[in-house]
Amino acid sequence: MYLNDSVLDNAVKIYNNGVRDLSEADAAERAYYKIKAMSGQMSKAVAIANSMRNLKKEDSKNMLLYRLATDNTIMPEAYQVAGISGVMAEWKGGKADRYARAINMMNSVKTMQNTEGIKAKLREYINRVETGSESENEFLQHEIVKTYKKNTFIGQALREMSIAERRTLSGSEKEPEGDTAE
Repeated sequence: MYLNDSVLDNAVKIYNNGVRDLSEADAAERAYYKIKAMSGQMSKAVAIANSMRNLKKEDSKNMLLYRLATDNTIMPEAYQVAGISGVMAEWKGGKADRYARAINMMNSVKTMQNTEGIKAKLREYINRVETGSESENEFLQHEIVKTYKKNTFIGQALREMSIAERRTLSGSEKEPEGDTAE
């Protein structure tokens, strides 16, 4: 049995209890499984192109690109036909690893409920960047900026860090908005 759009749509309706707007993660998962459900590489290529066009948020696209980069069943030709062979080369060439490290680190930081532990974890990252053992992670920087106002503990920890540390974490001369402390 092949999974066609109506079967996938019904599965999504059941899974979401009829909710129309999917979360970023759900939208990326749905797109990934639609691609996986296609039988041939050309069908997969069309599904990839449609998914990349239909996903509006950069976070959703990154989630999908990560899933595709870690999937060895899709041939390079499908990415070429979909017009994303260069993008996939970047993701398979290390971007997927950086994305996974950033998500894992932020997930562990989000569960912490003390600012000292959060600051220690963030400073470990800063030290690795400064010593050259790790390059700056654009995904971690994005996640920190995105989470800054949503998580009280992370926000407080960042406010307690120096301006230079906050700039390193936000990846620019502009620090996350909020109170400033030196």
